[in-house]
Amino acid sequence: MQIRVTATATIAKKVHKNTGFERFINNSLNRHFSGDWGDISEEDAAANTSDPLYALSAYTAPDGVKIWIKQDYDVVTVLFPSEY
Repeated sequence: MQIRVTATATIAKKVHKNTGFERFINNSLNRHFSGDWGDISEEDAAANTSDPLYALSAYTAPDGVKIWIKQDYDVVTVLFPSEY
């Protein structure tokens, strides 16, 4: 299976303007794909681990900005929580 990673327009815009944010996004994607679900409850982490193709992970950047990474089978979307 080939995974397609996409981002919302607002995430893409911030990545384009801020290389530090781009590094944070790349690191967060690496964490997501390795099963480190970030800032979520133990219950949600267990659900993600049991069915990682439909996982939701959450990460907080050093400046306090929160992002979500939502996987829906072979499509992974990076978004701000307010965009869900």
